Amino acid sequence: MNDANPKPGTVAYVGKNGGTPGQIFAQFVGSLATDTVLTPRERELVYIGIHTALNLENSLRAHIPRALQAGATKEELAAAMMIAVANGGVNGALIGLPILFEEH
Repeated sequence: MNDANPKPGTVAYVGKNGGTPGQIFAQFVGSLATDTVLTPRERELVYIGIHTALNLENSLRAHIPRALQAGATKEELAAAMMIAVANGGVNGALIGLPILFEEH
């Protein structure tokens, strides 16, 4: 798609078409699932790391099954959580690891 007709949800589209801050943010977040060079598996691994670092239990509960469905292994998810420990502390891993190994 060219700059004359940017894809909805992209920065170029928002810049051309504007909208309220809420609409712009919603379009941007929606575009993250499709406008990326990351595979769904890679994207879910990133989400797991972020949610672990931020201690977001509900988000981990939502994204662990998605990551597994996208082809990530339990070992990869645990590794993503352990990488997050260096930045967010151990609490997120203490939340996420039981979810990973007890429910899935």
